[in-house]
Amino acid sequence: MVDSVSDSMVTLSWGLPSSANGVITQYIVQYRRLTGSSNTAVNLNSSTLMYTVTGLATDVEYQFRVAAATVVGMGPFAVIVQQTESTAPVNVTVMIVESPRRVMATWQPPITNADMVTGYIITYSPVESFASEGNVSTTSRVVTFNLPEEFVTYHITARAVFNTTLGSLSNVVTITTYSTAPSSPPQNVMVSSVDPSSLQVTWEPPPAIDQNGALTGYQITYSQSGAAVMAASTSATSSTYTLAGLVSFVEYSVQLAAVNADGSGPLSTSVVARSGQDVPTVPSSLMVDSVSDSMVTLSWGLPSSANGVITQYIVQYRRLTGSSNTAVNLNSSTLMYTVTGLATDVEYQFRVAAATVVGMGPFAVIVQQTESTAPVNVTVMIVESPRRVMATWQPPITNADMVTGYIITYSPVESFASEGNVSTTSRVVTFNLPEEFVTYHITARAVFNTTLGSLSNVVTITTYSTVPFDPPRNVMVMDTDPAMLSVTYSGPAVESVNGNITGYVIRYGGVDTDESLTTMVDGDIITTTVVITGLAPYTNYSVEVAAVNVNGTGPFSDPVIGLSGQLGPGSPPQSLNVVTIESSFMVVSWMEPAAPNGVILTYEIQYRALNETNVLNVSNTLMATIEGLASDTLYTVKIRAFTRVSGGPYSNKLNVTTLPQAPDPVTNVTLSSMSSTTLTIHWVEPFIPHGLIIHYNLFYLPVSNPYGSIMSSKRKRRQFALEGELATTFTESPGTLTNLNGSVTYSIQLSAVAMFNGQELIGDRSPAIMATTLEGVPSAPLNVASFNVTKVDVGISWERPDRPNGLITDYTVTHDVSKVYFNQSTREMEVFNDNDTMDVMATFDVIMYSTDFTDLLPGTQYQFSVVAYTGVGEGTTTDLLVSTLPDAPPSPPTPQVSKIADHTAVLDIQQTSDIYGAVIYYSVVVQKDYNDSLLAIGSDPYNKEAASQAATSGQSYGYIAGIVLLPVNSYPYSYTLGDDSRSNNREVDYDNTALQANTTYAVMVRAYTSDQLYADSIALVFRTNVSSVLLAGVGTDECSYGVVIGVAALLAAVVIAFVMSLAMNVYCWKQRKRAKFSISGTNSKSSVQKFNTVKDETQSDDVYETVGTHNMILPNPAFDEISMEENPSYKDTDHGTDCINEDYYMSCS
Repeated sequence: MVDSVSDSMVTLSWGLPSSANGVITQYIVQYRRLTGSSNTAVNLNSSTLMYTVTGLATDVEYQFRVAAATVVGMGPFAVIVQQTESTAPVNVTVMIVESPRRVMATWQPPITNADMVTGYIITYSPVESFASEGNVSTTSRVVTFNLPEEFVTYHITARAVFNTTLGSLSNVVTITTYSTAPSSPPQNVMVSSVDPSSLQVTWEPPPAIDQNGALTGYQITYSQSGAAVMAASTSATSSTYTLAGLVSFVEYSVQLAAVNADGSGPLSTSVVARSGQDVPTVPSSLMVDSVSDSMVTLSWGLPSSANGVITQYIVQYRRLTGSSNTAVNLNSSTLMYTVTGLATDVEYQFRVAAATVVGMGPFAVIVQQTESTAPVNVTVMIVESPRRVMATWQPPITNADMVTGYIITYSPVESFASEGNVSTTSRVVTFNLPEEFVTYHITARAVFNTTLGSLSNVVTITTYSTVPFDPPRNVMVMDTDPAMLSVTYSGPAVESVNGNITGYVIRYGGVDTDESLTTMVDGDIITTTVVITGLAPYTNYSVEVAAVNVNGTGPFSDPVIGLSGQLGPGSPPQSLNVVTIESSFMVVSWMEPAAPNGVILTYEIQYRALNETNVLNVSNTLMATIEGLASDTLYTVKIRAFTRVSGGPYSNKLNVTTLPQAPDPVTNVTLSSMSSTTLTIHWVEPFIPHGLIIHYNLFYLPVSNPYGSIMSSKRKRRQFALEGELATTFTESPGTLTNLNGSVTYSIQLSAVAMFNGQELIGDRSPAIMATTLEGVPSAPLNVASFNVTKVDVGISWERPDRPNGLITDYTVTHDVSKVYFNQSTREMEVFNDNDTMDVMATFDVIMYSTDFTDLLPGTQYQFSVVAYTGVGEGTTTDLLVSTLPDAPPSPPTPQVSKIADHTAVLDIQQTSDIYGAVIYYSVVVQKDYNDSLLAIGSDPYNKEAASQAATSGQSYGYIAGIVLLPVNSYPYSYTLGDDSRSNNREVDYDNTALQANTTYAVMVRAYTSDQLYADSIALVFRTNVSSVLLAGVGTDECSYGVVIGVAALLAAVVIAFVMSLAMNVYCWKQRKRAKFSISGTNSKSSVQKFNTVKDETQSDDVYETVGTHNMILPNPAFDEISMEENPSYKDTDHGTDCINEDYYMSCS
């Protein structure tokens, strides 16, 4: 085997031969390249079982073989093949990226000496020699570079660099760069005119270097100026192309592009050429501008396409009927011409054509009649009666104002009728023509005093011949034979016939269908009878009759309904079904035949057993019971229907076997034990079971309900049980009924059930016995609910249990609570326990009950329990959790100030008790300059509009400086006023703007159990320090500033000291005047706390500590005004000084 392998050596190992056949003297190791070359041999002593072959070539397969030898000679070789490891990179891949010539090569490091690789060289060389080769160096395993040419196939290899030594070449990867569209257009493009509709285009291909692949053709685009661009294609071998179907005498812009497999190259420079001239198109808009009785003026427009330069227009005219054209040639600028000397009231054809040097184009044609003296637009119509007509017309086009009257002439087309005329001065006349159903020619002419004008056009009209006015009379319809109807009628009254009756039309159809049929009766018959055949039997038909003369069909009579005659049923009864109920009778059911063909009077049921056939006839039913049958017997049943005419076909036969006889009733039914929910029943099996008894049906019906309860059971009512009855099954006696209602009397019966051919045979029931369950405890009350829930009150309602199991005597309602809450006084979590019980007496006929609990704790969840009692004892409890509404919390502790600076103050805030509901958040409310005339910190410190108005009027207004969320039982929360933080929380903006130096502020904390329920703390009043910028290094108290400054100034100048001392003392006097301010609150008492500070020498110059407070409680949260009294003096034990509180501002010595 091979124990190890590298790029230049292989270590072999082997074992002893399976049969030494002597003393092993040596081992012979031979190796060679697998492909060709001779073996190299090494002889080893007999104790050597391993050998390392060195000096091998890298990445080459070698054959190694080992043989053992004795003194006799060398045995057979063991052979193994092994390839030396390679230093070439592996898994080399190359792909096109980004552009046709750009490739990305990736690889994995060599398997051997990968950690010694210092770089890689990627070499590319074209498969064909005309393209250049090269390489790329990199230290990574991914490199992207451009190959020199497009559409060229390259061989790419990778090799590793080991400092100055190159590793083996990797496998060769072949890749072809993409081809691209040609990069330059065709050359030497020329365009020349061939004929009026063609241009010839010639060109030379782009330079070979710009073709970027094999050309597949050329794209030619051409267009008129401002028109859509058209395109044509030709093959790659073409150098000329003819553009056909062009518009004559139009300049075209032509461009070409070369095309290869990757698309079209750029277009050539546009070459403009004009197509040749052609004859022009027809002149446009030829019209008659004016007309008289002897001349017509024509006008026209330019041809839509001149197709060249117009040289002249040709006008021709002639009579429309016959004659040759008269022609007039006009110059190219003439677009109107008047033709004179025309005949009156004659139609002429006029035509105009344009011409170029090529020839004359097509004619535009128009027909115009010279004006006439005849009336125009003559119309004649029948009005009022068959012979009365109304003629209308318009006056002559020419000389209409000279007309004095009109003559209307009529003449029959055939000579037997008379002719005549009518004179009138209007343009409408109504008159009677002599005969009906005669065709007349009618003309009109105008009268000009004593002169007659031209005749108008001839109008032809035929007077009417009318149909009968009335329908036939006395129409009657009756059935005669099956599927037939007899129709009898009399003709119309003589005066309404309007000629001779030539026949009658009878129209009929089924009343319930869209069918409409007709039959014709010929002859002038006044009274007749017609039989209609081929009708559907026993069907209502609607029948109408109309008279016919030479003018057509008169009106139809009113519909008369007739019922065609009956036949025997055309089909058997449908859906025949037979059910065996007991051993001696069966129930047969069916549906009416699909084609009854009349009124079904009876049904004949034939049933046959063995050689005995029986028939049962029934009427007015679709179900029948056949009794007296033999048990366990096969019967064949079929049925047919009868009308008064005959019987129909039989239905298909049904085979049915009657049941065996059912078991006899069980006997000796007795009650052996009972409880409030169970009854145990005993019985004796039937005397004659008539088969194998599989089980017993036990039926039980509650027959007495002394307590008016709602009877219920989880048992499913059996299909064979009676209405309101419950049932169960037992396989043997005794059987115990469970889940019964207490104190209820049940009626109990049993029946035995045997099995026959998979069908149950149910025996008769036993006589009923009565059994009453014992009284028990009730089930749980129903629908327990709360109502009228307030902060301290809860109403509880419920309904009687669905299973009282006896007489309910009373109900007990209890509540219980064990609530953990935070005690503000002790700062500890404590437990509130409370319970109470209400007894409610029950009434026999009352279902719903309720009771009220008062003096409960707000914001607290209570568990309410309701239970019912009978004489036996307590039933099942129903529980309900109800929470009282929250109330405003107790007032929070007064915030304390731990640090004061000139623009900030650090507050310590502690939570209030959550006894009345969870406190959802706290707001920090601040007001400055409380001693001015101010708007107090009220219930709405968020009103920015009010704050703005207060600022405008020089007043102070409270604002929210923070929203704080405190966990229950938390340590004091430090909140820094004036840190310039701003936020939006719970839809409330707060603005913790920087405090003003040397300014008095009032601050309080407001706790919320909801956005509408809250309580305020006692307000804390404090004053910020003088800015260290203004008074750096000056004493701690403002009131001492004057003294310090005065002494310092006196040392410099007495006058300056006096002025400075006077100014500061005035300032202190203003600060010590009596303070007046207002506080308001909601849901709790409001109070004010005045806060005093002294300098803390251990801190920086602008930090102070608390040395004394004074509290006053206000009984009314309204805007009360308070006067602050002086506070006793305090001893600053930390600093060893006596401090006198002067109007709440400390002066310490």
